[in-house]
Amino acid sequence: MLKKIGGAAAALALTFALSPAAQASFFSDTLVAGTTNTYEDNSREAVIDVNGNGTFDAGDVIVGFIRMDLQSAPVTNNFDNNVYVIISQQLLAPTASCPAPFQCFAPTTTSGLTLADLGVTGADANGMFALYSGSTTDLISTPPSPTATMQDYLNTITSDLTLDLVAGFQDPEDFLTATAFIHVTFDDASIGTTCTTGLLCLETQTIAAVQGGLSILQNNTGFTFADSLPSTNPAGGSPLDLFQIAITGGNATGASDDPNFNNFGDATGLGGSNWTQCHTTAAPDVNLPCGVRDNADFSVVPTATVAEPAPLALLGISLLALVGFGRRRN
Repeated sequence: MLKKIGGAAAALALTFALSPAAQASFFSDTLVAGTTNTYEDNSREAVIDVNGNGTFDAGDVIVGFIRMDLQSAPVTNNFDNNVYVIISQQLLAPTASCPAPFQCFAPTTTSGLTLADLGVTGADANGMFALYSGSTTDLISTPPSPTATMQDYLNTITSDLTLDLVAGFQDPEDFLTATAFIHVTFDDASIGTTCTTGLLCLETQTIAAVQGGLSILQNNTGFTFADSLPSTNPAGGSPLDLFQIAITGGNATGASDDPNFNNFGDATGLGGSNWTQCHTTAAPDVNLPCGVRDNADFSVVPTATVAEPAPLALLGISLLALVGFGRRRN
């Protein structure tokens, strides 16, 4: 009997031991260990008026996607539509630690709009950013369908690409802050534009500058990430803290001049619900697209890790040991 077990175990052990290692992702292949790797993002974000009061205030949510365009350090690399990030962030009420004119964001808690609700597998409740990589089309210029909504964009990313990491709040110092009020009024002639599609429909005027420091909550890259990037929360906190991810230079603008604005700005059906999105005083009960975009720098410091035996390889070693034990018994 032990011979039969030993023979079967030997075959199974060799199968596991000789199985090829998991293939590295596109994003993992671009990382250079031991130095700061900086990427430029190009986002499209839908703004959801969760409480339906017609203003962008506490509890409202920004959901969208980021196309990572360039790696600027330590090597230059054009990603050619291979790296995308899904984001979900919720606006906090003003506090003593985040007073006006700052606006501070936190992980989304609204049901249907968390990263997990949006289809990010295994996303931690504190997650705000989920980075995927692989080959896809240019989602900014090419909607998934002529009538695509933001949910369709996110579905394309989660179904076609590989999840590399999830980032968000873990340490008390973690933050994401807009350094000026995001514009929230309608038809404001003082800024030289007429807003006809709801809140935040400015075309090119900068409405905020975004800065942040985040922790990595889920990591599928094969690297560790050093908690070594300096960033300062302008709304308060320590003058200088160190983070695993630093977000700097994020100039947010309105996005209604984008030719596909009505697609990516459409949050109806997002997360399985029909949200009251943005609306004007003339049409208070009508969902109208609204959204912003930003162009920030996203930095990490990867650290090379010593390869450890994969779980299947460990099982193979155990089975080989069982074979040896069976032979000694005989």
